[in-house]
Amino acid sequence: MAAVPDIEWNTAVEGTPPSSGLNCVSTTGATACLEAYGDILWVKDTAADSASAVADWDNYVGGTLTRWGYCRNSPGSGKWAYCNKNFTEGSELRLRAAVYDGSEGTWIRWSGTLYLTT
Repeated sequence: MAAVPDIEWNTAVEGTPPSSGLNCVSTTGATACLEAYGDILWVKDTAADSASAVADWDNYVGGTLTRWGYCRNSPGSGKWAYCNKNFTEGSELRLRAAVYDGSEGTWIRWSGTLYLTT
């Protein structure tokens, strides 16, 4: 049985996503997207609720989990932020939007899962 890879926890940097070419998923308070060209994860905080919007992702190569992690929006409500990743070409990415209360260290909610090929 293969060991689970270490988690990648990234603080996203504020930016402006492209107007097209994004695959997105949302829940109340968060939107997470993949910009396939360049493997950039975008996350938008859509609620002024003191919790953070997070892109929650898992990356599989040949059916095996090889990487997983979180891209947390730090700029706050109404703003987009991104994490620049480098996924294996042709691998599967499972992406969810999530809301995380950092002060309590608790997850509040997740979206459904969006399945993508990188």
